[in-house]
Amino acid sequence: SFRKIDAGGEKMHYIRQDIVTCLRDVFLNYQPWDDKRRISYRFETEPEVIEMDFDRSKMTKVLHNLLSNAFKFTPTGGKIDIRVTHDEKNATISVSDNGEKIPDEKIDKIFERFYQVASTANDRNVGTGIGLDLTRSLVELHHGTISAHNLEQGCEFIVSIPLGNAHLKPEEM
Repeated sequence: SFRKIDAGGEKMHYIRQDIVTCLRDVFLNYQPWDDKRRISYRFETEPEVIEMDFDRSKMTKVLHNLLSNAFKFTPTGGKIDIRVTHDEKNATISVSDNGEKIPDEKIDKIFERFYQVASTANDRNVGTGIGLDLTRSLVELHHGTISAHNLEQGCEFIVSIPLGNAHLKPEEM
């Protein structure tokens, strides 16, 4: 995926479909993890259906990466919430947890390839440092943005993807 993206060869396959259904399917794949570690795991959406043009396989990778990190850094008995909303211009996907915070001085670097934030919790939280870079790249291929910020406890990742298709190139439609 990185080579294709870096070489400009990653093709998008936009199809008008319900993004809520796509994201809920990914959410359901992680439910066994919440039982094992007693994590409160919720999916909220307003409204129930958000029809938009997006590449399902790439959006699935985006949420898989965000949820994988959330489960990695959320302690037993913690919580992870996914919220999907939209306004006139964008669909917004929020993934928040009450796990470890990202040090403020490092939060701008977490989307850089191979960058890793050391975990204070335990060794299971060691990653490769490529998941968030790939996630950022896939979001940008959707003409969207991704950001992260710390909460009082834990952190939140916010993905914003434009609605409609005015931002798409003719060959992407």
